[in-house]
Amino acid sequence: MGSLFDDRIGADVRMQMVANLQIPASDKSAKHFDSPPETLSATGLASCVTQLRTAALFDVLALNGKMKAQNFLAKDPTEWNDDPSYQELKTAASKMKVASDTAERAIVLMQQYNSSLTKNEEQKQYLIRLVERHRKQYPTGAKSTLLNTGSEH
Repeated sequence: MGSLFDDRIGADVRMQMVANLQIPASDKSAKHFDSPPETLSATGLASCVTQLRTAALFDVLALNGKMKAQNFLAKDPTEWNDDPSYQELKTAASKMKVASDTAERAIVLMQQYNSSLTKNEEQKQYLIRLVERHRKQYPTGAKSTLLNTGSEH
């Protein structure tokens, strides 16, 4: 998706990306390969843009993003930079943060969650001890465990 807004990508590759957006999704999942994927070159980049994978992402970038994308996708890629819709979506895409893997995203989410609970270090430590005590008391999160141990207390 970001490659549509990357000035280093040539007009010919962008035109192929636009063409790929028009191809209806096939029954075959895009996640399955018949053979190992080749190293991605600039021209191979166009194959990553498909109706199934890409079109909905325009709406993630902006309200009515698909409609806005149609404004510049109908033009020659050399004219995209002058299109207000292209500029809006490009700005939105450049502001998106990309996490390279699940662990990194989990760490960021936990840091955000942790800082949203309290800024007071003493309170954070109390919450950590409380969660630890709860996990010892209820080792599994199963409903049956909670119901059985809840009646004993």
